Amino acid sequence: MNYESYHTHPINKFIHFICIPVIVLTSCNLLSFVKVKTDFITLELQELLTFFMLINYATYGFKVLIVMSIYFFSIHTISIIMRSKCKWVKPSILLFFLAWGAQFLGHVIEGNRPALMTSITQAFTEAPLFSVSYILPFKITI
Repeated sequence: MNYESYHTHPINKFIHFICIPVIVLTSCNLLSFVKVKTDFITLELQELLTFFMLINYATYGFKVLIVMSIYFFSIHTISIIMRSKCKWVKPSILLFFLAWGAQFLGHVIEGNRPALMTSITQAFTEAPLFSVSYILPFKITI
């Protein structure tokens, strides 16, 4: 699957540029409820998923790994601040569904089905990288 081929219309690209980080942020918030405990450490599920996502991004090269580490660190930091400063559950749920709705609207505008209809795993791992690929000073083929 070529993720970029599902997103060629400028409006759809812009919607994804905005909505994917919102989905990642709200997912971090909501997944913070789920704890993974071992004898040595307790992690939130979102931390564990981020670790595996970064391993995946390492296969794209060192530059991509650094960019995506900064991306996830920034979103996780915002998530932690958001959870400590306000009532965040309802806004997170609302933003999560609004962002997904906007992305589906973007695909209606595009006239193309979403990439997750072809490969949900690949779509979820490549979406965050796709959302920052426009602003990177180097080219990434997704």
